[in-house]
Amino acid sequence: MTITGGGQSSSNSIIVPSGTEVIIDWSSQNAVSCDPNFESGGFISKLQGQYKKTAISDEDFLIVCKNSSDNTVAKSVSVDISTPECTPGVNCPPPEPPTVFSPTLLSFKITSGINPINYGDSVTLGWETENASYCEASGDWDGNKDPNYFEVRENITSPKTFRLTCYRDLLSSDTKTVNVSINASSYPQDINPPNNQNNQGDNTPTDSSVPPPLGNQGSCTDNQEGNEQNPACGEGYDGYRKLVCVNNYWIYANSFESECILQSTPLSCSTKTPTTKNIILGATLNMTDFISGCGGASLQYSLERNGVSVNNIIDQNNPTKFKPTVSGTYKIIVTPVGGNFTGTDEVENITINVFD
Repeated sequence: MTITGGGQSSSNSIIVPSGTEVIIDWSSQNAVSCDPNFESGGFISKLQGQYKKTAISDEDFLIVCKNSSDNTVAKSVSVDISTPECTPGVNCPPPEPPTVFSPTLLSFKITSGINPINYGDSVTLGWETENASYCEASGDWDGNKDPNYFEVRENITSPKTFRLTCYRDLLSSDTKTVNVSINASSYPQDINPPNNQNNQGDNTPTDSSVPPPLGNQGSCTDNQEGNEQNPACGEGYDGYRKLVCVNNYWIYANSFESECILQSTPLSCSTKTPTTKNIILGATLNMTDFISGCGGASLQYSLERNGVSVNNIIDQNNPTKFKPTVSGTYKIIVTPVGGNFTGTDEVENITINVFD
């Protein structure tokens, strides 16, 4: 059994660039049938043949042949994809920029009534955001606000400035301001209107002079209000507001909850087929040969064979690879690492036949 490609020929393995056509030739003696793992159909009468493929990733090609007494023998060859060399800053592709989702305060306005209003009237303020985790009020109101909500301000008897700043994290924000003025003719006779009360517009441009909250105070490692490792996790800068944990970092809460509230997504992966592999002893398999999807989560893998842990066969330098040494029924268990994923997922009933 030989493998040929890129000007090379070997009975073991070759190294070629991605996109190279490789050819596997094989023949047998005293065999009644052979099973190439790179063709479907099981044991068939392919005592010799040729197989061509465009190589785009590392791959092992195994053939198991048997004689009339049902004795088997296996032979394999492999192709490894070479990594093209490049010089950083010269011919290497630039790194992918990180995806940044900045918060946007889409609208912040008076949703009921007109402006200016009459003395003592109320107004309803409404706002909508995108990519925001929480909002804070300042000016003539205060407190933490939901990212998409409304609020009624009653009995307004003087011009007001309502400012709303919405955050995704402690480093990015968007701010808008609504100014409410009062009709001079609506004031009671014993109250003189302020000189500037009719000079305020409805929605002024974003006010960048509003200082953001305190910077990122570090990771919050427990679910308690008073984090001993980081006292800043227990209180806001005004001395009484509680914090919640988003992406493992504390932000100001919309209520007085003391727990670390994480927005999480259950881990869900897909099983790839076939789930049966014939390999020669010493061959390496990829976890991704059997499992995919997983929503982009970073994963930690563990293995079982016939219900017993066999994590020792996982490559310590590349935990997505493993080398089965014994035939059996395997199970892959995946656990998310970091991020907003929770739970575990697994692929069961993986049959791996290992031949000497």
